[in-house]
Amino acid sequence: MLAAFLTYYFTDNLSTGLIIAGITIALIIIVHPNPTKLLGLMGIGFVLIVLAVIYLRNFADLTATSGSFRINRILVWLNPDENADAGGYQVMQALYAIGSGGLFGKGLGNSTQKLGAVPEAQNDMIFSIICEELGVFGAGLLIILFVFLLWRLAVIAQNAPDLYGSLIAIGISRIYRCR
Repeated sequence: MLAAFLTYYFTDNLSTGLIIAGITIALIIIVHPNPTKLLGLMGIGFVLIVLAVIYLRNFADLTATSGSFRINRILVWLNPDENADAGGYQVMQALYAIGSGGLFGKGLGNSTQKLGAVPEAQNDMIFSIICEELGVFGAGLLIILFVFLLWRLAVIAQNAPDLYGSLIAIGISRIYRCR
């Protein structure tokens, strides 16, 4: 957990810190001989996070909390259509891309949203562009391929000759789940 905090502190990158924290927690639960106390604490933490999100959704106003960049991003994520002018533009354009793809999409390379409507389409919103180009069918196929990858990593972790190899395989699978 120290590595996650230091990553956030020195780089000011919350998402990378959360990914490192998630991987660390997963590996500690796997290695710990009695994980029930840890799972109980995680359950309490999850409930607190859900309550915080419910509070933000119902009682917080984007204009009133404009001092915190991360709170604003959470509020935009919760209500992108109401906050399209205050940061929800990218989310709304990604939703338009997903909706315009239809069942089989516009064809590989024929996305119109990636030409400027979706900023950073190659990074943050790549799944929305895949949905526009390949449709629901292609997006479902991609999700099935990721599930298959995670299943194979779990098989590798179970059949690893030692604990170290098993933890490496589980750590890799947690990286994919966190993204």
